[in-house]
Amino acid sequence: MFSLRGGQGALRFLGTTSDGGDCPTLYEVEQTRDILVQGDKVTDPELLVKLRGLKESETFVVVPRDLLTRFAPRTEASAVVPFAEATHLFRDFKHTAWRLETRGGYASDRNSPKWQRWQAGEDVAAEPFDEWRLNVQRATEEGRRFERVRIVDDPLTEGQQFLLTTARSNVRQVPRDIEDAVRARIRRQEALYESGRRFRFLVWEGALHVPTCPREVMASQLDRLAGLIGLDTIELGVIPFGAQLRRAPTHGFWIYDQRLVIVETVSTEMWLVDEETIQLYGRAWEWLAEAAVQGQHARRLIGRARAALDHS
Repeated sequence: MFSLRGGQGALRFLGTTSDGGDCPTLYEVEQTRDILVQGDKVTDPELLVKLRGLKESETFVVVPRDLLTRFAPRTEASAVVPFAEATHLFRDFKHTAWRLETRGGYASDRNSPKWQRWQAGEDVAAEPFDEWRLNVQRATEEGRRFERVRIVDDPLTEGQQFLLTTARSNVRQVPRDIEDAVRARIRRQEALYESGRRFRFLVWEGALHVPTCPREVMASQLDRLAGLIGLDTIELGVIPFGAQLRRAPTHGFWIYDQRLVIVETVSTEMWLVDEETIQLYGRAWEWLAEAAVQGQHARRLIGRARAALDHS
């Protein structure tokens, strides 16, 4: 006999061929990965007598063939790797660690004591700072990133509601003090003056004229750029209006020590680490640098933008 009890057999909708959405339908039993079929019960005596091994606890339903061909899983479920065997990946990664969550719920959650406390109405987000959170804190302090992508149902399943509630404890320890953030930013800027370091920047002249912030902030940023020219640790180039480019850039990018390229688009930030891609962006940088001006010429272009801001 098949039964769903104690919240251990949450269903995930797979699909239906009915316009009304009520029948016939396929579901997946999340804990066992079994398939539950909803259809019209077979009542024709001539068909029932031909069925083999019918138990009192069993029944049979009829569903259209295309329900199975369209929505039934076509492969065996992949073997599940215990999380304990994968935790080292979240400690040893170099740049970014991603977690992709696509299920409506997880048996490990439902079998945990925290699940029972959550169902009893307790605040499970107020959890102690355990080893996982300590690992996240250490990694983020080193400049590494943790990201999570979760695909959810509408409405949320019970398992997704649980994850949404517990997720708050993952960010509870994030510093929110503005003064701490300012001090951290100042410490990062100190690297610009450290002997032995080398920073190269390219900026399009048009960016100097686009006020993406209040005027006084924009003026400070332009003054800051002009002040960087001449430092032995910094090479600042400006690509003038009308410069001939071998290839026009479609997005901004940052290259870190020939080991990492960060690309920002409208919708996402990508961290690229493969050697071929890094070399490609290195060549793109050199193409752009060929068209840039530096030194006093760059300072004049920044000054022109600063004067235009004062008179706007």
